[in-house]
Amino acid sequence: MDNRTDEQGEFINRVTLPEMAERVVADVRSRQLPPGHVITFANEKGGVGKSTLAFHCAVALSNAGAEVLALDLDYRQRTLATALENRRGTATCLSVDIACPNYAVVEKQTGSALVQEINRLGSKARFVIIDAPGSDTPLGRRAIALANTLVTPLNASFLDLQQLGRFNPVSMQLSAPGPFAGLVGAIQAERVKVGQAPADWVLLKNRVRSSEQRQQKRIDEALDRLADVWQARTASGLSERVAYRELFLFGLLHGDLKKIPQLRASARKEPQDIGRLLAELRLPPMGIGSCNRRTSQARVLERTRENYLKSLQTHLASDRVAGRGN
Repeated sequence: MDNRTDEQGEFINRVTLPEMAERVVADVRSRQLPPGHVITFANEKGGVGKSTLAFHCAVALSNAGAEVLALDLDYRQRTLATALENRRGTATCLSVDIACPNYAVVEKQTGSALVQEINRLGSKARFVIIDAPGSDTPLGRRAIALANTLVTPLNASFLDLQQLGRFNPVSMQLSAPGPFAGLVGAIQAERVKVGQAPADWVLLKNRVRSSEQRQQKRIDEALDRLADVWQARTASGLSERVAYRELFLFGLLHGDLKKIPQLRASARKEPQDIGRLLAELRLPPMGIGSCNRRTSQARVLERTRENYLKSLQTHLASDRVAGRGN
């Protein structure tokens, strides 16, 4: 923080936290972890696409050959875990060989429970992806403290930016720190204090619409200012596409369609969003090791398979109609 102005320092020091950052960092530092790279998707505001991004990142890394463990910390919503469970269901029902990351839901709100699941399921994982809940919780704070890469998705809205900083609507000057950014900033500072590198904090502009260019420009300018204050960097997430939401229901990515014989004819050119996302996250090399795969031997009735395919094809057809303008 030495290179910040006095004004910036005063701005950051006005943050108050529900739990001391020292305690959070000390808790996670006291526990032994495997060497996997931890990517935490976190924002205290819901509806910004955390779970969708975590899912796409987990599957894309698995498809690239990396061993991945995905942890869902929202034991009530279970959005990420449900999507990965549906992915395994699709693999089983259609008898297709697609990469399926290991996953678990962490229900106990303790650092020991979180680390226990990482050690139990992710001892060989190259990447551990954590989907934090959309609120301030003790477990969410520890997921932030564990992160090597911290991803905070944001929509093109000043309401979303309020988690990072409050802007005066007339002068567009920063008037107060946001609660989430204050939490992250305190944890980052504590990590540096104890000799640990801070997380690479990425503020991810998600669900960008081409029709909102004027609003997006204002958001970009404000986000760049916030990134400078909080020593973060900005990147782009997924564009607003209906297909992302529809395929999410089945636990699939666009690239999976060409691996399903019955759907190869309906597979379109895969969007470049996901590859760009992984590149902008600047993750370490994938490493050597077998990727997560699940080859199911379960017997599935032909009628069940046909009904499943029909439902999937219906969703894809709906996507073509609704997504023409995206």
